[in-house]
Amino acid sequence: RTLASPGGSVEGEIVIEQPPTKRARVEEVEEAEASAAQEAAAAEAASEAKAFEGVRKNRVACLGRLVRLAQRIERVWDAEDGVLRLALQEVFRDCLLSLRGHKDKDCAALAGLGEKMKSLDMDLRHFLTMALPIERQHTRGLRDDEFLVTRPDDLAVPGGAPAAAAAASA
Repeated sequence: RTLASPGGSVEGEIVIEQPPTKRARVEEVEEAEASAAQEAAAAEAASEAKAFEGVRKNRVACLGRLVRLAQRIERVWDAEDGVLRLALQEVFRDCLLSLRGHKDKDCAALAGLGEKMKSLDMDLRHFLTMALPIERQHTRGLRDDEFLVTRPDDLAVPGGAPAAAAAASA
């Protein structure tokens, strides 16, 4: 409330501060949590970038680190409003781009994927379309087409006896 003299000048001002509403307190807490999440994401992204830089020249370690980073991004895709995902995606893209001019031609070819990641605002399916070929081509695990599929029907001999029994009697 302001008290004014007849000449229009302000003689004094009384200000009554209202306590913050519950909504304002909740917003403050949410902002603090978001800030903490961003700081944590930035720290983790910096750690990943440093770890990649340490293995960049070693083909096997470099590819392994890229695969693990892509898997980590997939696991945290929907967590924390995407803050960590975006930070890790940026590191993933930067790692791929850093492979330009790599002495290994397979690693150098992966830099093209980094160039295709112009925007980090993509859905999970689009990200996996880019990341899965790296995993499939450069990991030692069996791919889908390398699994041997056997069924009991495949092992039966035309006479009705199983293949193992037929082999033992021969």
